[in-house]
Amino acid sequence: MPVAAQGVKLGLKVGGSRSQVLGNRRQNLESAYQTKAQSIAGFYGGVNLSMPIRRSTHFAFQPELVYLQRGFSIENKPKRLRERDQYLELPLLVRFSQQGFFAEVGPQVGYFLANRTNETNFNGQDRAYSVEEHSEFKFSLGATAGLGYAWGSGPQVGVRYTVSSGRYTSSGVLAGYVGYTFGSSRSQKG
Repeated sequence: MPVAAQGVKLGLKVGGSRSQVLGNRRQNLESAYQTKAQSIAGFYGGVNLSMPIRRSTHFAFQPELVYLQRGFSIENKPKRLRERDQYLELPLLVRFSQQGFFAEVGPQVGYFLANRTNETNFNGQDRAYSVEEHSEFKFSLGATAGLGYAWGSGPQVGVRYTVSSGRYTSSGVLAGYVGYTFGSSRSQKG
């Protein structure tokens, strides 16, 4: 049976994100800077496949490949630190759909691509650098949960929250996106 006949659909999504450092690193930074760490905006986008689970009209397995930026900013003048990491992530989601509305949840693994850090010290000197990574810090593990709405003709909107741990820090990312699922039909409701 051809893949299209089995109900496998390809989707694209693009949007923005807000990310924040979590855990011990956040506590250490806030103690050192004597102020709260702030979230930063980033880009979010990728592709996904949607495959019905056992011919279900409501449940689907949805693996994705997503590019995501995450990081933080903290400032107590004149000191300032802004860090942005770039990851390629593979969420493995189970998606429940009912009359266009959907909820999705699942684990994910991420691969670190690059880092950009900008720092201003007590003397007001600016410094920009990239953090070199050791191979054992290239991967992150996390969990994702989201909600949204998908029209039967293909367009969709969604929001999701991801918590992940990798490198030497943990982070939380809230992402919003618009997308399109190819192979959808106007007659589908689930």
